[in-house]
This record gives sequence, structure tokens and C-alpha cells, in this order.
Amino acid sequence: MKRKEKKENEKFFYKVIKDLGHDEWKLEWYRDGRVESYCWTNKKIINIGPSAGNIKRLMIHEIAHIDTCLNENNKHKKEFWQRYSMLLKKYLPGTKISKSEKYHRKLNDK
Repeated sequence: MKRKEKKENEKFFYKVIKDLGHDEWKLEWYRDGRVESYCWTNKKIINIGPSAGNIKRLMIHEIAHIDTCLNENNKHKKEFWQRYSMLLKKYLPGTKISKSEKYHRKLNDK
């Protein structure tokens, strides 16, 4: 990912975080080549792989975890999917969930 693109994604992340009142949360990038992401509730850090396909969608996915299902083994229950859908509509209108997310939602939307 180019430096300019990284800065643009960081700006988006912190705009959403500030708007949601989660100012204490930080973004950290995994090393180049990584595509995964994770929400570290104990550290209030979201890690994002800079080689992911749709980084802003991935950021919204992890941000949706901040307020949902964090004290449970299954972090993708119905409450999560509702929050995630709402955040996508608000911050990335027209963005669809990925095929992988559709599969996990179908398994866990209970």
C-alpha cells in the first residue's frame, strides 16, 4: 500500500472512531503482505493488514466489534451483524459485505 493511501485510510479510521466516541482506540498496521485484522479490546487497538482487499470495509468490521459481542467466544452474533450493517450504511454507503462475511453471517446470525 502506498504511503498516501495508508494516510487516507488512517484519516477515515480516526474520523469514524471520533464520530462514535471511541477516541481512546488506536489503529496499528500489520506488516506488508498481511490481509487479516483484529480488534484487541484489552489494548483498545485495531490491527489491519495493509494488503486487504477493501481496507475501509475491514476497518468498519473491526470497529463494529467495539460495541458488540466482545465478552463472548462467538464475536459474530446477530448483534454484531446489525451494528456492522448500520456502520457500513453510514460510513461506506453502497459497500456490500464480502462473500466470506456473508458465509459467516449465515452461520452465526442467531
